Amino acid sequence: MDVLIHITLNSGDARSSPGSEGRNDIITMLKPVVAAGGGEIAGLHILMEAANVNTLGWQADTPAVRCYLAKQPNPPL
Repeated sequence: MDVLIHITLNSGDARSSPGSEGRNDIITMLKPVVAAGGGEIAGLHILMEAANVNTLGWQADTPAVRCYLAKQPNPPL
């Protein structure tokens, strides 16, 4: 991964994160959660809702953040 761009939809704020910021130990922890379609890490519930969509929350039934992942800028609709 070269760069991941985080965009906050309700404010329009954006931040570019180079792949070098990703810690290998965190990636190792996340891989089985992603493969299983969800799980919990340090009290944070993660649900992989659909391809490229996931929800994070401190309670399993109360989402706090919904994340969408696009593999290219401005993908066609």
